[in-house]
Amino acid sequence: MRVSYIYLTIKKILFIKKQRTMKTIGKFLLCMACMALLANCAKDPTEPAVKDGSKMDIYGSYSFIVDYRVTDNTLSDKTVLFDGINGVQRKWLGSGENELLGMFNVEITFLCFIKPGELCGEFCNMKGTFQAQDGSTLIFDIAAGEVIMNTDENCNTYQTCFNNPAIIKGGTGKFAGATGYFLPQAFIHNGQDQFYADFFNRGYLSTRSYPIHEENEF
Repeated sequence: MRVSYIYLTIKKILFIKKQRTMKTIGKFLLCMACMALLANCAKDPTEPAVKDGSKMDIYGSYSFIVDYRVTDNTLSDKTVLFDGINGVQRKWLGSGENELLGMFNVEITFLCFIKPGELCGEFCNMKGTFQAQDGSTLIFDIAAGEVIMNTDENCNTYQTCFNNPAIIKGGTGKFAGATGYFLPQAFIHNGQDQFYADFFNRGYLSTRSYPIHEENEF
């Protein structure tokens, strides 16, 4: 009887130790899970998961990263009266390539109020259309903006620039119903030899399936 009692006592002690060990392991795993969750929540929600023109961010919006060059294709410098101010209707054409659009063309029109012989001034009604490789189009506009002197390190190449926010307003094909916004980051070369503008668009694009999250900023 004493041997049986000792055996049962030892078995009970081992069972209690096993339970305590399992509880300790469970607490450790729970702690690790909480730390992983906190680390994930600490990430900047405005940061795209992959920074290129075709990957979605953590909310499902595409990071809109599109670079291209345009040249002036204005046919006439005839002035147009707008709100009592004379301006010239400008037309820029360009092209580029990225994963989102493939090989694309872009057309930009706007009313320019820069006076002859000057480099800086205001513009309005800027409307742009990207035509993607598959034929889809993506439309954006800038209601009003201003071309200013470029004071960055690249001012020898680009004398002026503008960076007024652009709004994406739908399109056709895969961009039908698309919304979004971006900063154009346009740098203009006003050399006597030639004129061109390089755009480095950065922002967000949403299709009807993936609305832009309100915390996304650019």
